[in-house]
Formats: sequence, structure tokens, C-alpha cells
Amino acid sequence: MAIATATTRIRVTEDTSVFPPSPILQLFAAALDAFAEFIARERDLVGVDAWDPAFRGWLADAETAQDRLSDLQHALLAAPLLLPADRPLKLAAYVLQATLGAERPEEVAHLHRVAREKTSFFRLQPSSAANRRVNRMLVRGLRLYEDFLTLDLVGHGDEDAELSPSL
Repeated sequence: MAIATATTRIRVTEDTSVFPPSPILQLFAAALDAFAEFIARERDLVGVDAWDPAFRGWLADAETAQDRLSDLQHALLAAPLLLPADRPLKLAAYVLQATLGAERPEEVAHLHRVAREKTSFFRLQPSSAANRRVNRMLVRGLRLYEDFLTLDLVGHGDEDAELSPSL
């Protein structure tokens, strides 16, 4: 009777597509859905007259979507880095937060350029199923970011206040 000795650790033989998700990974997935919802709600408002009876409901929906995105974003940025995959996700959240807080079109253009030219910072080596999943999430986030920038909502500050005379 032969006795077989295991030469490979048990965790090494586990399926690499199954991994324990970190809080950042879970929050980023939820934030992507919230970001898509926010973009959709803001698109509903484009070209709508403020006197339209439906405007108030659409505006409330857009504000609710923005609040949900903001809450998830703050939780994501406050969460600790636990896995190497968390770093590009958190970096993407920082870029979005900076874009939302931008006051001038030049700031938005700079952040957009960073997101497009520094793609290596927003990618992991596709060496495992987990990394490929994170990369897919990052690609979706970049597409949503591009869609968001087409809405032309950020980077204009309060230009009307500068043009109107003080009372």
C-alpha cells in the first residue's frame, strides 16, 4: 500500500477564478452601476425645458443617482488597499472624484488626458482570471468616464455669476 504525499499546497490548486473580493472591489462594482445610472439620469435632463412638468421628477432622479454615486465613491476612497488589484480601482475612483470637483475645463482636459495616456496605471497583468475581471471593470469604468465627459457637466465653475452684475 502506497501513501501519497501532497507536494502542492491546497490553495495553489484552487480555481483562480474564485477569489475573495476586497471591499474596494465590491464598492467599485457597485459604483460602476451607480455611475451608469447617474449618466442615464443626466442624459434625461439634456434638452428638457425646466418648465416641463416631468422635469422635477427627472431632476430628483438625477440628484438621487448622484448622491448614491457620491456615497459609494467616498466609501471606496476610504477603504484600505488589501489586494494589488485594489490600487488601479482606487486610482480610477480618484480620477473620477477629481473630475467631478474640477472647476475649469482645463482641469477636466488634463484629467481626461491622464486617463487616456496612462492606461498602464489602470491595468493589471492579465495573469489570472481575477486580474482579467478587474481589467474588464476598469475598461467599463473608462467607457463610462468617456460617456460622462460628453455630457459637458463639469469644469465650468459658476460662469453665470461672473457675468451677472452684483446687486
